[in-house]
Amino acid sequence: MVGEAVAAAEKTADERIAECLAEGRSFVLDAGAGAGKTYSLVEGLKKLCAPPVADRLRRDGQQIACITYTNVAKDQVIERIQGNSLVRVSTIHDFLWSTLQPHQQALRQALLDLNAELPAQSTRRVDQAELEAMVTARLEVKYSDRGSKFLEGRIYHDDLLSIARLAYSRYEKLARIVASRYPYIFIDEYQDTSEAVIDVLLRRMLPLAGDKLVLGFFGDKMQNIYHHGEHKGIGELPAELTASLEVIVKRENRRCSLRVMDVLNKIRTDITQIPGNNNSQGDVAYIRVVDGADETSLQRARDFLANTLNWNLADRGTRELYLTHRLIARKAGFADLLQAFSDRGAFAKDALTDGSDPRISFLLEKVEPLALAWERGEDWRDAG
Repeated sequence: MVGEAVAAAEKTADERIAECLAEGRSFVLDAGAGAGKTYSLVEGLKKLCAPPVADRLRRDGQQIACITYTNVAKDQVIERIQGNSLVRVSTIHDFLWSTLQPHQQALRQALLDLNAELPAQSTRRVDQAELEAMVTARLEVKYSDRGSKFLEGRIYHDDLLSIARLAYSRYEKLARIVASRYPYIFIDEYQDTSEAVIDVLLRRMLPLAGDKLVLGFFGDKMQNIYHHGEHKGIGELPAELTASLEVIVKRENRRCSLRVMDVLNKIRTDITQIPGNNNSQGDVAYIRVVDGADETSLQRARDFLANTLNWNLADRGTRELYLTHRLIARKAGFADLLQAFSDRGAFAKDALTDGSDPRISFLLEKVEPLALAWERGEDWRDAG
């Protein structure tokens, strides 16, 4: 047993993932900042898209599911696997709805169950008898971004996650159908996945499907950023659920400089990162701006780096990265727009930042090309 543990420790995280996929074992990968979590996920997908697994999937009419947290992440994964049709890449809401939408009877019952367990003061709750009457009349349940209206069968983002948990809990057949359609399911940014979804995957699907399903969780419990709302991110997976998974820690860091890695290793003790490539030496400075991150304060920080630490900020390779949407919006001049979308909730804010909101996509895809054509003196009729 000791020898096996030593051998496992000597293997890279990506090698251990490859073994899990080859042997049909579900796993969770924890990878710190800069370690290349998405690289590991994409490499895992590429292995499944090669023979002999790909041949078996095509023969059996199956696909690999890759669940992402945002549409931006979805597009990134699709690009890196070159749009391979064997992989269905989607956000968690789109994935769950695709598995539930054909099963209207299960959805109607789950809607009744959800309405019954909502608090009396909830604005979503309707009279249970009225809803039962609509369900008896075979109400069609629809997933909409226009908010909840149960008596019309309309459910919203948070409703969908709750209904998925209820439906999968009540109907075992749903879990078996999904596992037979998607024998491999990867979950990106697992730490921001809601407990309801984790329940569906680890408390229902995996026990019922057994060795016919491989789940792969990719993320970092320390990078949980979705802390609010009815379905906040789970953060760390519960110990009783990880018992059924092979736990893999990715220590190799390909992206960060050695000095940055030193800082990361002082911040956290659960993962000690090591160089994964010819990492540069780099340099690190921590500057705390005490009076707010306005442009004047940011300029003082730049002056300190240039004049005191002798950093060359004029170098073409130098970039300023802002870690919050608020700072990015302020810098780009649309802070009020970000606030307006944020006031409508997390999903509205995400739709703004990933460009999926129809008004924003219209500006990005239609108006901006016209404006650029005008500025360049091009024929605007050829733009967009």
